[in-house]
Amino acid sequence: MWCSHNLDFTGKIYWFKQTDNNVPNTIVHMLYNKRIIKTKPKYHNDLIMNIFKKNTSLTINHVTTSDSGFYFCGATFFYLKFSNGTRLEIQVNEKSTEEECSGGIFFKLTLLFGCIIFTILLIWGIIMKHKQLKNNK
Repeated sequence: MWCSHNLDFTGKIYWFKQTDNNVPNTIVHMLYNKRIIKTKPKYHNDLIMNIFKKNTSLTINHVTTSDSGFYFCGATFFYLKFSNGTRLEIQVNEKSTEEECSGGIFFKLTLLFGCIIFTILLIWGIIMKHKQLKNNK
């Protein structure tokens, strides 16, 4: 997720998460200094925060349904100024692994049994042809 900020010198940048009907919680923050050309990302649990000249990014690794919520950033020099946020909704995939697996297995078994039947018919045909040639001699 990306968020813009308006810091020109030094200040703090915060990322907040708000879930339904709850107050926002600070989830990660960093100090911004214009003289620092490149900052190292800040890691907190599965969150990675980066700060750039006019924006900041938040990356969530290993996303789960509990990561659903409204995310926004704020920057402070003398006062805290918020920016627009992003609503993140994580939904569980309704299709189970068992269903996906059974479809793949069904195809493989059908292919396998088809090959077995073809091989049996081929061998039977060769045997019959061999008997016919033997009887004709």
